[in-house]
Amino acid sequence: MNPFDPDDYPLRPTVRRLSHLWWGERRLVLIGLACALVYTTLTLSVSFLAAVVVGGLATVAGPIFGTLFIVLVGYTALTLAMMAQFGRDEWRSHGETFLNLLEKRLVVEGLYFLDEPEAPLSPLRILSLISLLKQVVADGSQLVICTHSPILMAFPGAEILLFEGDTITPTPYQELDHVRLTRAFLNDPEGYLRRL
Repeated sequence: MNPFDPDDYPLRPTVRRLSHLWWGERRLVLIGLACALVYTTLTLSVSFLAAVVVGGLATVAGPIFGTLFIVLVGYTALTLAMMAQFGRDEWRSHGETFLNLLEKRLVVEGLYFLDEPEAPLSPLRILSLISLLKQVVADGSQLVICTHSPILMAFPGAEILLFEGDTITPTPYQELDHVRLTRAFLNDPEGYLRRL
């Protein structure tokens, strides 16, 4: 049994994904680290030669630029590895990226605590989120969601618990202040805005 091979070793799902990321894309990380090492060696060599010729200024600047380059190359290698695992995100909005990441991270029969998952999402994307979460629940997962979104509160079969002060009260969807206020506003936005 190889403890570093995710197919041989019983890792937890999240750790397994990270292990797959390293195991499958380690060449990108290793190439980045090799480039950083070569650059740092060259930088330190040039700094040493410049220090002999010019004086002490280059001995301070060389390692600083070398260190910055190591950080840059390491970040680039990690970004390439993440793109290989989760896909390229430059054409996606923040909400689409969030949904894509959430879809890849949710596993069957999990227990998930989500705090305002609607925050980066448009109303249409909240419906996409509901569709994704319905599938996760159908696959045996459980969800605990804190939200202010009347759309997300309408999740089919949800037990809605209202937290007010020291009390937690089961509350029907139609009786929630968020739902009543949103409905009233949408029925007469000009009237509400005039009163502000």
